[in-house]
Amino acid sequence: MKKFFYSKKMIFIALLVLVLSAFAVFADPAEFTRGNPEVKLSVLNYDPSPARAGDVLEVRMKYVNDGGKDATNFWAEFVPEYPFLPLDGDETSESTRQVIDVLPCCPDGEDYKILTFKMKVDRDAAEGVHKIKFRSSMNTGFSWETEEFPIEVTAKEVAEIIYIDKTKIIPGKKTDLVFTVNNLGNAPLKDLVFYWDEPGNIILPVGSDNTRHIKYLEAGQSIPLKYEVMASVNANPDLYMLNLNLEYDRTNGTEIVKEKTSTKAGVFVGGETDFDISFSESTQGQTSLSVANVGSNPALSVTVSVPQQDGFRVQGTNTAIVGNLDKGDYTIVSFNIMSNAGSNSGSRSNFGNLTEQERQNLRQNLNQNNNLKVLISYTDTTGERQKVEKNVSIQFRSLNADGTTSTTGTNTNFNRQRTTSTSWNLSIWIPIILVLLVAGIFVYYKKRKDLTAFFRNSKR
Repeated sequence: MKKFFYSKKMIFIALLVLVLSAFAVFADPAEFTRGNPEVKLSVLNYDPSPARAGDVLEVRMKYVNDGGKDATNFWAEFVPEYPFLPLDGDETSESTRQVIDVLPCCPDGEDYKILTFKMKVDRDAAEGVHKIKFRSSMNTGFSWETEEFPIEVTAKEVAEIIYIDKTKIIPGKKTDLVFTVNNLGNAPLKDLVFYWDEPGNIILPVGSDNTRHIKYLEAGQSIPLKYEVMASVNANPDLYMLNLNLEYDRTNGTEIVKEKTSTKAGVFVGGETDFDISFSESTQGQTSLSVANVGSNPALSVTVSVPQQDGFRVQGTNTAIVGNLDKGDYTIVSFNIMSNAGSNSGSRSNFGNLTEQERQNLRQNLNQNNNLKVLISYTDTTGERQKVEKNVSIQFRSLNADGTTSTTGTNTNFNRQRTTSTSWNLSIWIPIILVLLVAGIFVYYKKRKDLTAFFRNSKR
């Protein structure tokens, strides 16, 4: 009886084991791992690919929960580490740290999350494969797990146009204009083409076209591009826009693409001008000067003045207000100018005590000391006040024989005065010579007649 009861007990245990085994075969395995979420992450893709030094990189991460329980309050974070840096230096922004409220377990192909992180690739990053770090934490945020993933980085080709030379061009005048191209990237540039234009064709290159070719430009290197340009003589004073363009080859993975950089620069056409000044006339103590704008730009608020100087003095005002003078226009200004040369060289009372050579030297000194300094002030088309100094040749006083001075217009008048003086001297001596000649002839014939009569009487 005991053996039979024991056998039935053993059979029951065996059947129970079989039933439990069947449940173990057909039951869900997750039932045995409940409470242990297992999140796996991987890089889905990144853009651009490869990443470029100096650019912003977007990395899309895929998070899958292979555990037996949902992951709640799941923290996912990008770990900044060279050469991958946070945008704007903010390590707590959404582009760096994100939270998944619930990540379901046992995914069937759709229960996963994709998070996008943005970061900056350092501009000096070396070309090659770099490791990027991500970490994650569940619930507490105090226990982190970190993983690394490879990211391919390529050097960045960056070119910059710098307009550094002249910003002002005078119409009708050739001007050197220099542009500079910089390679700001960490990779060399090849086959660069630079060209510029001014939409209105007011400013054009002279002696060449507007294009320059650069075969090779090392990283960090710069090259100047020189043009000789000219603005139209009919250009209105204004600020003109130049379109600057640069094309170069850039490597994008295994492809070579054309990169184009465009910018704008301003150049002012106008500025300063020039003047010509000449002696006009001198009457009744007034000396008149002609002032002409011979430059390519108008002159505004023009004033003409005679500054204090040796040899001349101005009685009354020494400044004349002209106003505006367009290019090609002229005006006449007058001043009461006197010469200081006589007082500087000796008084008239002492003139008679000088030797003839000293008198000639004094006359020559007075007549050659005729360079009058004149100052022209004006506002150019840029609004800046400018000053131009000119010397005008005038012969407005000459020295007489008695040491006095008389007003004349030019050196020719002085020569005429000398000729007149010589003519006056001849007009005195010619009659005297004629009188003496007539008297001599009379005496000669009288003596001849007396001699003839004497010889006749002696023959008798």
